[in-house]
Amino acid sequence: MGENQEGKPIRRRSALNIILGFGIFAWLAGLFNIVLRFFIPPQRKIAEKTVSLGKKDSISKNKNYNAKNQSLIFPYGGRPAILIKDSEGKYRAFTAECTHLQCIVEYQPSKKVFFCNCHGGAYDINGKNISGPPPTPLTELSVVEKNDELFITRKV
Repeated sequence: MGENQEGKPIRRRSALNIILGFGIFAWLAGLFNIVLRFFIPPQRKIAEKTVSLGKKDSISKNKNYNAKNQSLIFPYGGRPAILIKDSEGKYRAFTAECTHLQCIVEYQPSKKVFFCNCHGGAYDINGKNISGPPPTPLTELSVVEKNDELFITRKV
């Protein structure tokens, strides 16, 4: 067996206590990290780029179009985004990840809200958090119509 600083042999019980102590410390540190990330969700940046969604009349034919919710989920900068058509016929786009724990939100046109099924978070038609645990609003993206085609860019 090894020896401690005083030159005495380390007993098996002492070695097991040290190993167990480090194990408990590592477990508590991991638990603390999980709790901390629950209350302070990580901030994720959106990539700066422009995405073409194609012609306006082909939006409803897209495989990711949800006719029931009248919305389109599409990738934007490696993350999901959502396109809706508001009651005035204007296209609007937002990041589709709930700002609480990054679950994908869905649009509910009858209530005019974005809803997160994970923890009951809700956002109004402008992306502002109105109920539930989400700490910040959805990020609005800019929708540009050019030659009857829709382009999504980061709002400046």
